[in-house]
Amino acid sequence: MIMFQVGDSVRYCRAGTSGDPVGNPEDVNIILIIFPCQYEVKAPVPSACFRNICKQMAKMHEAIFDLLPEEQTQMLFLRINASYKLHLKKQLSHLNVINDGGPQNGLVTADVAFYTGNLQALKGLKDLDLNMAEIWEQKR
Repeated sequence: MIMFQVGDSVRYCRAGTSGDPVGNPEDVNIILIIFPCQYEVKAPVPSACFRNICKQMAKMHEAIFDLLPEEQTQMLFLRINASYKLHLKKQLSHLNVINDGGPQNGLVTADVAFYTGNLQALKGLKDLDLNMAEIWEQKR
């Protein structure tokens, strides 16, 4: 069990259950991820929320990169990203921010670009497909 704590945010992951210290890629499970900041769509960009999340993810990456094979590290960060996208999508929906090219959309797009750039700059994650377009509600 690996635990990461940064401020009020706690992250747990289990690496391996098959006797070896790492196990199979399927053995890496995210048990709990808490996104402590409530994202507000306002200047400055990047927002404090996105800066904080990128900082925490970089610290976590630094702590696990030498412990897990690159493939498992990529899988773990894809799962964290999927969880974060869902959280962000709910927050944007709650704030009634839509993908309309307006000022709020521009702020979100800039924050998301900052996030993806930071995540893909981490060793072994440059080719990760984060598919951030999923944060936007589909027009009906």
